[in-house]
Amino acid sequence: MGHRVLVVIPPCRHDLRAVLHDKNRYFQELHWVREQFKLVGNFDIVDFYDDPFFQYEHFGDFDHLDPQGEGCRYLTDMVMSRIG
Repeated sequence: MGHRVLVVIPPCRHDLRAVLHDKNRYFQELHWVREQFKLVGNFDIVDFYDDPFFQYEHFGDFDHLDPQGEGCRYLTDMVMSRIG
């Protein structure tokens, strides 16, 4: 059918990451499904969880980017570049 899935793991502010600890605990099943069903190629995971670009000031609260801010624009640009 030519469909492609793009899963975006959003950025997480550093203080929340410190509480949540290991991101693999949260996303291991997603990666397992991708490998189990051999979805490589048409099922991409774009992981911004601990991307160093995103700083405290890019967030509106502990887990949402400021919708009018530079972080939101950057994330949109990065996702759009993966779409194509």
